[in-house]
Amino acid sequence: MTGRSAATTAPASRPWLYRHYPTSSHLLRADRIVDEAQAAGDPRMICELFGLSYDAAVRYTRPYADAAAAAELRRPPASPPAAAPAIAVREGTPT
Repeated sequence: MTGRSAATTAPASRPWLYRHYPTSSHLLRADRIVDEAQAAGDPRMICELFGLSYDAAVRYTRPYADAAAAAELRRPPASPPAAAPAIAVREGTPT
């Protein structure tokens, strides 16, 4: 941001965008979709965020859902919770 651009609400110019983000907007969008699919894994959310069809969103999320399911199968079962310690009550004290 410069002193000249700070006072306006005009969009950033193409040269500025390509100087700071040297990739196409299509690749940048695809990268954001993949990142959200990996983080959330919910096809419906991907549909809402990016305006994709459900089938397209499933194509993005399926590899990560399969990996999460495989990791869940490899994880050892959780140990049962430890029993709470008993509280001793002294005779003659009000409860």
